[in-house]
Formats: sequence, C-alpha cells, structure tokens
Amino acid sequence: MGKVGVAISSIDDMEELFGGIPLDRVSTSMTINATGPSPLLSTSRWRRSRAFPADKLSGTTQNDILKE
Repeated sequence: MGKVGVAISSIDDMEELFGGIPLDRVSTSMTINATGPSPLLSTSRWRRSRAFPADKLSGTTQNDILKE
C-alpha cells in the first residue's frame, strides 16, 4: 500500500487497510523492519475480531532490517 507503507495503530486501521480486499482469495505480504511481529499480531487480532476463518488467510511477513 503506497510507496513507504502505512501506519497501523489499531484494529480499525487494519479494517481500513484490508477493507474491500478479498482476503480469502489473495495473499498478503509485509516486508518491514525489526517490528515485523507487530503487524502480524494486528492481522491475527483483526481476523479474530471479525470472525474471519484462519484457514482462509494467507501471506508472509519478512523481517528485513537492512531495507531501512
């Protein structure tokens, strides 16, 4: 999403980010710095709060400290 990414501070931010994206048909990928586990946890919390089936969500998180 964008050239430098997006700020994710809440479940509502995840809802806005994922809104309109058919997550049961596409895979997401996050290449970020050392804070990699945070958006992964936010995605998991968003999924549970929306009762989105875990087996329908796919993607990767790459913790890349050198990209900065």
